[in-house]
Amino acid sequence: EQHSVREFCEIAFAFAGRHIKWEGEGLNEKGVDKETGKELISVSPVYFRPAEVESLLGDASKAKKLLGWEPTTTFYELVYDMLRSSFEEVGLTLPSFDECMRRVSLSPADGRVQKA
Repeated sequence: EQHSVREFCEIAFAFAGRHIKWEGEGLNEKGVDKETGKELISVSPVYFRPAEVESLLGDASKAKKLLGWEPTTTFYELVYDMLRSSFEEVGLTLPSFDECMRRVSLSPADGRVQKA
């Protein structure tokens, strides 16, 4: 199962009650709040790898085969746990996982996170 940084950002912001609209392309692409127009995400070359590749995908098949390991956390649960931890670090409380999931829905047309 593969997910993009864009998808992670869209889900995390939706969990936090904000929905992203993407503007621009490449290094000039920005994620802005659909309601306020405020810039929330920008691309920074500082975080690029020296030999950037289009796509990276881990392979857990060896752990599954040799150890009988199976993942127990979904992508949405992982995003929620990461965001909840970040919220707690600054004294904020994220709504329940179920409430956060109600805040997002995936549009069949483009796979983008939309308001529920």
